[in-house]
Amino acid sequence: MLESEVTDFSAPAARSFVFSGLPAPGSKPVFWRAGFVGCFPPGLSSAQSGSVTSQLREWVGSLGKGDERSLSRFGLNLTALQNAAREGRIYGLILTGWRMDQLLSLLDKPSVRSIDVVG
Repeated sequence: MLESEVTDFSAPAARSFVFSGLPAPGSKPVFWRAGFVGCFPPGLSSAQSGSVTSQLREWVGSLGKGDERSLSRFGLNLTALQNAAREGRIYGLILTGWRMDQLLSLLDKPSVRSIDVVG
């Protein structure tokens, strides 16, 4: 899915999008939280505005080969980040504060295959 296809049921306060399918063994999925400015160096324009996808793309675009070692400490891979940013597909959402009936209603949407509740 693209971001425009999921914003109709994503609460603004809980918009964390998963931008990768099943990760390779030993790696982590790629996700991004709307408005997350902790990773943005000064001067990037999408840090506090723009779509979640544009924020991810701008941050990943600021990374280079010199960042690979630091990324690997967090189980991240520059190539995987670049691929996820380029593709811009949403594989999942991380939602907080939703009641069970609200979550179950998401299963009525054709684009929702499953819901995993962690708590």
